[in-house]
Amino acid sequence: MASDRSRRWFTESLQVLPIPFMMSTDERRLETRLRSRGIATLLPEGHAPIPCHIFDVSPSGVGVELDTPVVVDPGTAVAIDGAGFAAQGVVRYSYRVGQVLRLGIGLKPLPAA
Repeated sequence: MASDRSRRWFTESLQVLPIPFMMSTDERRLETRLRSRGIATLLPEGHAPIPCHIFDVSPSGVGVELDTPVVVDPGTAVAIDGAGFAAQGVVRYSYRVGQVLRLGIGLKPLPAA
């Protein structure tokens, strides 16, 4: 479960445009995910920067889509840089839908203040 500080970061700092509905209520996730739209840059360890589209966010993770033939494997450390926010994490899953690569990124918790 995410800490109060990471929840505050999620609600105050992530500058993507939420779509005004939640993910399906039959999901079995511990945290609510919000469908979102936003453009950012993914900075995977060992790769050049890659433009990406954010498609959902939660206090502990973010889903992104890449329109690129590059493969980013699970376990890869990444940074995400967008307008008004930055985050670091690790790729949890990676799969293709046609030409689009979808990644699930587990965000690293913020250090204690």
